[in-house]
Amino acid sequence: MMLKNKIIYLCLIFILIFPWLFNSEASYENFPTLTENTISYYQANICEISFGQFIKINSGVDFKIILDTASDLECFGRINGADLRNEEIVIYLGTNINLDFLIQSIFWLLIFFFIPKSEKYNIKNKNIYIFLIIFFIYIHLMSESNFYEFYSKSFTNRIDESYTIFSLLLSIFIIFRIFLEMLESRFYNLLPIFPFIFLLVGTYNSLNLNFYLLCFALIGIIALKEEKYLRILLIPFLLWLFLWTNFINLEFAYFDVDKIKGFSSSSYSQNSTVFWSLIYFLSLSGFINLIKSSFEKIDLNTLKNSFLYAGSSIVIFSFIASSSSIGNFLTYYYLGLNKTASKTFSSVAGNAWRGISSSAESIGEFYMIVILFTIFINYHLKNKYNFKEISFILICFFGLYRSNNFSAFLSGSVFLFIFIIFIISKSKKMTISITLLFGMLASSILIFNLSVYSIEEASRKLIKEGLEISFVENLSTNERGETPIDENRFLEFINSQEENRNNVSSSLIYLIESYHYSSRNNLPNLTSLISSIATPVNRSEKWGIFFGKYDPNLKTFLFGTGVNNLSNYYFSHETKISDGLVLPHSSVLSYLVFVGLFGLTSFSMYYIYLLILNRNNFIYLFLNAFVVINLLKNDSLLYLNSFLLFVFIVNFYKFETYIAEVDNE
Repeated sequence: MMLKNKIIYLCLIFILIFPWLFNSEASYENFPTLTENTISYYQANICEISFGQFIKINSGVDFKIILDTASDLECFGRINGADLRNEEIVIYLGTNINLDFLIQSIFWLLIFFFIPKSEKYNIKNKNIYIFLIIFFIYIHLMSESNFYEFYSKSFTNRIDESYTIFSLLLSIFIIFRIFLEMLESRFYNLLPIFPFIFLLVGTYNSLNLNFYLLCFALIGIIALKEEKYLRILLIPFLLWLFLWTNFINLEFAYFDVDKIKGFSSSSYSQNSTVFWSLIYFLSLSGFINLIKSSFEKIDLNTLKNSFLYAGSSIVIFSFIASSSSIGNFLTYYYLGLNKTASKTFSSVAGNAWRGISSSAESIGEFYMIVILFTIFINYHLKNKYNFKEISFILICFFGLYRSNNFSAFLSGSVFLFIFIIFIISKSKKMTISITLLFGMLASSILIFNLSVYSIEEASRKLIKEGLEISFVENLSTNERGETPIDENRFLEFINSQEENRNNVSSSLIYLIESYHYSSRNNLPNLTSLISSIATPVNRSEKWGIFFGKYDPNLKTFLFGTGVNNLSNYYFSHETKISDGLVLPHSSVLSYLVFVGLFGLTSFSMYYIYLLILNRNNFIYLFLNAFVVINLLKNDSLLYLNSFLLFVFIVNFYKFETYIAEVDNE
């Protein structure tokens, strides 16, 4: 076993170093040190020296690395030019879609070897499952051809015109055949190490795909054959998919997925909707089946330690990524990050440092979950804290502090306080009473201390933010130069100016009409309620932008436009914001786009049923309440790792050993 581990370590080192050392046509002694004066030499001599040779020449030079994903195969691992951007020296490093897939996949499979073996999980007809995945991926490549044409010069949506797709699909078959062979002997030990998907994210550099997404989809196909309830659930899902594909009346060829790459469609078409819907269902089925099959075999302390090790490792690798350009590149490439990690230790706008994560909010939420999970489980098992655990908790708390996720910290602290009350009182009624009192007190403090607006102004701020990005022009003014919007006469202006009304989204028109046609002096109407919540939690601008862009008809409002696809929401209604990725900043709003009101309501009813059914499991209630509160104001479910964490917490009731006994007082 020791010899085998040494061989794997050597292979990992080889795959880390070798791709960037070979493939050179020139002697590196001929190249000068990179400075502002010698940039032209590197621009004229592209694809001549390897990245390793470049580092030898420029060991003390400060530079930024940008991956040139559209490079030819011959230019992989070589310096493909240099430039000066905003007084910063930039080098372009050639990569290639086929080699990226192979190198990154092999690296992740090598790490997979270190997962301890479990009892065997027999998988028959492996090739059939893999061919199904390959078929889905082929649909994906064809439907998102604009994305891949940008990432590869040789890519074409005709398989007979290029070997790029053919060789890629062949590589996929080989990689996932190896994966299934390894999965058979490690299946029941997968779940305890799943928190490490926040460290080893698994998104491909040149593909809008994620390694784990495909792995769980494979497991989902296997589970679909074995589990009757999944086949039953597939029927209504296929009916929903039929609706989504029939709702499409205008296709969008390219949407910049940016930091949600690997878990979001870059186009809006029937084929892309089919792929992302099926891969979503299959990966979700695979992960849930993994939980269902593994929970009786999991050691609680092992799972807790995985959360702690993963959380502290993320902080450590975040420092490595921020320490140098080379560290930043290696962490991005080999950890499979959605976007490059923070390049400095400095905070963004003086408040948030996301480290290797794509989102400071989602990683802050994860750090708090690690802390809560550790405390809850240690209490349940009556564990004593050792020095290592305390150190890891402090490291995670530091990560939470640097992420500046105040809502995660505040809500987590509230639940810890309530948990302590529960431990002390041992009375369910007293705990509920104190919880309600403390919740009302915390809400009051949040509203009155964080909001600089009056209740009346806060109740309509959402409308103003939505109209701010809408194309409303030629507004009449009064003697003070104020427009109807300035005077809060929103309904008057959209009713009197047909041109402007057509430029306002249907959702924003609904909110305006709701605001004006309801009594605002007694109970708040829907608009006032949403806006009043958005203002103190610093979401009025983000949610205002969402409603300014969200322009559904009745069908898409009720049933959505398809999971993991923001293209139609983003492009179907023209606004002043058309560049860059502007997310809804609420997972609830994102899923309103995906599955509509009917989907949200259906899941909410099922979710409430689970909470009621497990009302005596305080650990389950605390974890889910914490997650739900934070999902209201962040986009965590748009990231695969946060999405799987949410699925894990929702299904936590299956771990019967975690259920704490509660007095029936």
